[in-house]
Amino acid sequence: MACAARLFQVALASTTLLGVVGPVMAGELNGTAALSQPFPLPSDAVLDLQLIELVGAGDSTVLVGRTRTPVRSRAPFTFSVPYLDAAIRPDSRYSLRAGIRQANRLLFSTTAAMAVIPGRPAPVRVLLEPVGDAPLRGLPWLRAPAASVPTPLGAPRQEQQFRLDPLTRELTGSGDCNRFIGTYALQGENLRLEPAGGTRLDCEPAVNADEARFLADLLEVRRWRLDRQGRLELLDESGDVRLLMEARPL
Repeated sequence: MACAARLFQVALASTTLLGVVGPVMAGELNGTAALSQPFPLPSDAVLDLQLIELVGAGDSTVLVGRTRTPVRSRAPFTFSVPYLDAAIRPDSRYSLRAGIRQANRLLFSTTAAMAVIPGRPAPVRVLLEPVGDAPLRGLPWLRAPAASVPTPLGAPRQEQQFRLDPLTRELTGSGDCNRFIGTYALQGENLRLEPAGGTRLDCEPAVNADEARFLADLLEVRRWRLDRQGRLELLDESGDVRLLMEARPL
């Protein structure tokens, strides 16, 4: 009942803002959002922020402000969540929920409700944590340029790369000469890659040898981690780095 009454009050304030009843002041909650790990983000990623009022014991909530902003730069991201002054009560509690989404996939999120006080001039600082291994999926990962052999003059050459499809759990990619397809198993920091088949083009011997080493290294992968530059380190059973990959935003 309390939540329904509060929803009506917020709706009335919104009507007022539209000029049906009379003018009111609109406020903004400003701040920055940072990533706890330097994951690259897809080009269609969106920063979603919601200003929530906690009603009663906090079991019910009322949305009083929201903004969805395309991510166009590197973290930290600046944001501004608009709200209606008429919808804010000094005796209520408010929290900010934040996340980064790609379509229906939640990539990063706040791990706990963040208490905020609308109207305070100090900017809010939000730290976003990866939602499991979600940020690893969907992006093409390319082998770091210094890791592969030079391309012989005139030889066809593709980039050594792979992609983990978040929906089909399919592994796709390419070596220096051929494309491949397979499956993967990803749970937390544990990762197994299983290239199963692909094209059978014949390239220069040095290119063929480099491609064979790349595919063999993929089969040895057991874990993953990010370095300080956001590059993907693929580790074998002994904990040695077998491959160093860089993300290419879609």
